[in-house]
Amino acid sequence: MRLSIGGLPAPDLAAILATVLVWASLHPIAKQTLTEITVSQLPFARVALAAVFLILVCIATGRFGRFLTLFRPRTFWKVTVLGITGYSLSSGLSMTALSYLPAGINSVLANASPLMVALGVIVLLRERLHWRTMLGLVIGFLGVAIIALRGGVDASGLSVIGVLLSLVSSGTWALYTVLARRLSAGHDVVAMCAATSFVGAIPLAVVVGIEGEIGRLIGASFTIQMLLLWCGVIATGATFTAWVMLLRRIDATRVASFQYLIPLGALGMAYLIGGEVPSWVALAGAAMIISGVAVANTATMAPRPRRG
Repeated sequence: MRLSIGGLPAPDLAAILATVLVWASLHPIAKQTLTEITVSQLPFARVALAAVFLILVCIATGRFGRFLTLFRPRTFWKVTVLGITGYSLSSGLSMTALSYLPAGINSVLANASPLMVALGVIVLLRERLHWRTMLGLVIGFLGVAIIALRGGVDASGLSVIGVLLSLVSSGTWALYTVLARRLSAGHDVVAMCAATSFVGAIPLAVVVGIEGEIGRLIGASFTIQMLLLWCGVIATGATFTAWVMLLRRIDATRVASFQYLIPLGALGMAYLIGGEVPSWVALAGAAMIISGVAVANTATMAPRPRRG
């Protein structure tokens, strides 16, 4: 008899938890690289390495032809829009916020994108939302306010710039999520993400070039190079590929419900890896954000997983 837990086969549950655990490690590990490389080099390295990995996945799985077709004029504009919103802006801002915020708190704020989607529906589309979605918005943004005002690791206020960067990153990812549902329709998901990450890495490369400190990235220690590989290849490219494979085996709603463990895992790993000890106020704010996202999502479709 095959062992199952909560209705999920044990191997599938183990794969989901392993993917979530690796994803949760992104912010705490990425922050450690800032001891040697610049703030602009971190998002570039992450996105570029993820793009290389995903292109290799396309080659290994027979998707490379689909990847190349996305660069035709009629589809390239879609790749450009998604690459800039999802990778150049969202990932770039999220990784930049790490220089201002504790890694665990940054992960919590970055994973508030479903709240941004719901807020956008109200403000831009003038749509009426389910009462559970409204309740989730109120709870979630109260949590954001608590963290921003009194949410530091020592119970002091956090950097306003860092909070804004992380929230704008979350909002940009929400925009990417909405656009991707329409622009990715009819295209292979893995091939599209390989193409968008490739294009998204280009503006980040330009910023690194203008900065003129490429020697710091190339000359980083072996440890930092391995951490960057982890952030780009394992915690971004491999986890995304694993998530897509899991969605093909398991109901999307059940898989998506595990995404709420990502910011919680990030808070725990930030303590273990970086020695970050969040205040009780910060933990309360984080719990409110995660609860708000969970409540809001009970009335909507399951969102795409957050990549940083």
